[in-house]
Amino acid sequence: MTAARLTKLTLAVLFAQVCLLDVAAARAETLAPQSAKQREREAEQARKVLANREGTYRAKGTFDMSTGLGDQLKPLPMAGEYAAEILFEGRLVLERSSTRFGQSPDVIETWSLLAYRPNAKFFWQLSCDSSRTPFTYLAGPSVDGELRLADPKKTVYSLMASDEAGGWTSKFGLMGSKRPMFTLQMSPVRVETPVELLAELQRAPPVPARLNKRRDDSDTAKHWHEEHALLARLAGDYEVKGKKDRVRARVVAQGRFLIWLTESKGLLQEVALTGFSGPDGKYAHWRVAADDVVPHYFTGAFDKDRLQLDGYGSSGKILLDLRKADRVKWARRGTGGKGRVELVRTSATKQR
Repeated sequence: MTAARLTKLTLAVLFAQVCLLDVAAARAETLAPQSAKQREREAEQARKVLANREGTYRAKGTFDMSTGLGDQLKPLPMAGEYAAEILFEGRLVLERSSTRFGQSPDVIETWSLLAYRPNAKFFWQLSCDSSRTPFTYLAGPSVDGELRLADPKKTVYSLMASDEAGGWTSKFGLMGSKRPMFTLQMSPVRVETPVELLAELQRAPPVPARLNKRRDDSDTAKHWHEEHALLARLAGDYEVKGKKDRVRARVVAQGRFLIWLTESKGLLQEVALTGFSGPDGKYAHWRVAADDVVPHYFTGAFDKDRLQLDGYGSSGKILLDLRKADRVKWARRGTGGKGRVELVRTSATKQR
């Protein structure tokens, strides 16, 4: 079996589908009362952990082709670039990476959000990438400067630790395995201009020129599905009717996912991600608001120009109505947001 084929198969294990956020468990937690000083001290410590991520880095490392389980084969080299920008006054990190395996010309584009959840006292990371249709959700504490994250089912883990040189090391693997699957060293790149992923997204075309439309894999999580076309249909710049708010929607990860950016008076108010999970046959949507960095999760289906999304473990609901050309009626309640708004596509991104 060729290295490329083995890599393709083991990536299916690596990016295992983790779509359910354990909301009920988090809500059931009983935490000891804290003083205002204790809460502020924790918040400041969390901001420092997140601030360590900001910047531009070169990534170099190896992929264990046995996935860390059996006898170690010759490791496959990995290389790429990583960039992170701090949003929401230091409470949320927007991350983007581009990675190559061995001599393969294919680039895996990954987008993720990283934040600290003060009510449950853990960090969480939500990721999506161009090789898989499901989202990946990890959570866990920071111990001695190392982020120790795992999926809710404790199947995979991620360890991230900063170093004195301003870089950090990242390890990712299966729980109970002999070795990590990935080991990456992130070395900072000294640049004169700050990282501006948000501005890059805003300037980017609504739909990228390159789309991943492969259908030749037995794994439905790697397929291009017709439902992904809806993401391109929603992409564009919008004004909120009757308000000065703006919504920008950009297709990322080679057509697999959609990032929503909601602004009010020039300030970012919300980041949301939408995708279609091949294994589930459902749309998945996550939203994170500036005043509440708890990731709210929704799933749903598209039917007759309407996408209905229901919150997991909550009364939240989002309904997107696309029956009018270049307009999206957005009805929200509960964890889905407040009220009803109508998004009107700007002339620059109107669809022909």
